[in-house]
Amino acid sequence: MYASYIGLTLWNKSDFCCGWGTHYRQLSVKHKNEQQKAIAENRPDDAEIYRVYAKASSLIADKYHRVASNPLLPYPKVPLITEAELGADPNILNGRQ
Repeated sequence: MYASYIGLTLWNKSDFCCGWGTHYRQLSVKHKNEQQKAIAENRPDDAEIYRVYAKASSLIADKYHRVASNPLLPYPKVPLITEAELGADPNILNGRQ
C-alpha cells in the first residue's frame, strides 16, 4: 500500500511538472513570435522586453521538465529564475523599466 502511494505521488509530481513545463515552453514560443513581430515593426524596446520574457519562460520550462523527467528531484524553488540566470534587468519582468 505504501509503495503504491509513493508511486502515485511521484507520477502526480511528474505529471504536474510536465504540464507546467509545457505551458511555459508554449509561452516562450509566443514571446519569441512577439519579439520577431516587434523587430519587424521597428519597436526595439518592445523587442527587448519580449526577448527577456521568452528567455525567462524558457528557463522556467527547463526547470519543470527536469523535475518531470526525474520526480525524485525537488520542485523548482521560488523564485523560479534568478537575476543571474536571466542576465537582464529584473525590473522588466516586474513591469517596471
